[in-house]
Amino acid sequence: MSFLTDIYVTVAMTVIKIIVYSYEYLTIPVYYLFRKTNYFMTFPEDEDSCYQKFNAADSRTLSMPVREGDPGSPWRAVEYIDNLVTDALPGCKTLPDLWLRTVKLWPNKLALGTRQVLGTDYEVLPNGKKIVKQTMGDYFWETYLEAEQRVSQLAAGIRDFLGPNTADQTPLVIFSETRCEWLYAAQAAFRLNRPLATLYATLGDEAVAHGLHQTQARVIFTSDELLSRVVKVVKSSPNVKYVIYFSNGVFQKQLGLKVDDMSRFSDTARKSVEEGLKSAPEHVKIFDILEMEEHGKKSH
Repeated sequence: MSFLTDIYVTVAMTVIKIIVYSYEYLTIPVYYLFRKTNYFMTFPEDEDSCYQKFNAADSRTLSMPVREGDPGSPWRAVEYIDNLVTDALPGCKTLPDLWLRTVKLWPNKLALGTRQVLGTDYEVLPNGKKIVKQTMGDYFWETYLEAEQRVSQLAAGIRDFLGPNTADQTPLVIFSETRCEWLYAAQAAFRLNRPLATLYATLGDEAVAHGLHQTQARVIFTSDELLSRVVKVVKSSPNVKYVIYFSNGVFQKQLGLKVDDMSRFSDTARKSVEEGLKSAPEHVKIFDILEMEEHGKKSH
């Protein structure tokens, strides 16, 4: 029985291969007669041209085989057949270039959204593990243009404190969960031509201290809820001069809350900020990110 099964499988596979190969070779001439060259739209220069449809005369071939006439050889972009790509996009050689071009193209598009935490509940599982359940509000959005204004002001504020020395390659450190302000801080570092070192928010105090020691950083960004931990760590890190903590600036602006209004923080964040501000060492200055942005706005 097994022998017959093997024969049936072999015959069936042979028939399938004959059908597939016959279809492929019979349709090749038809394909070459009616095929269309792959075209791509040139990178738009403004928001309107992003949706413009290009015909064949206005477009060009996207890629070609490295060996002419051999479609089985590797394919590369036509601009870089003989060399490596040096620009991420035409005219964009740096990360700030990419960001600014995006802002130019879609200034009024929604870029980053933040949801307000309305409430926090804790549930204890049967195994004793505690999990956090949060009640979230609606999104508060910032457009690309609004985001760029915050990045520009933040970079100007940091530059005013650190000085205009572009040769200084001391990293800026971010110790925070992923959030809008995380990206703003990163873009500000790129704008200042500064390396960026990131520390996971799940790291312990010893690991954070090690990261600050290794980078010799003078500036560290953190979140409001992690501020008290950072203040404890920087007491033994004399190189750190500035701590900038992230508050939920996107919706506190919408709600018209002032920087010194402690009601804008969650209970955990408020306790952390109050403790951090009270116990900060003399060699460290602490700023809310909105304060640094306001300072940068004035120093422009």
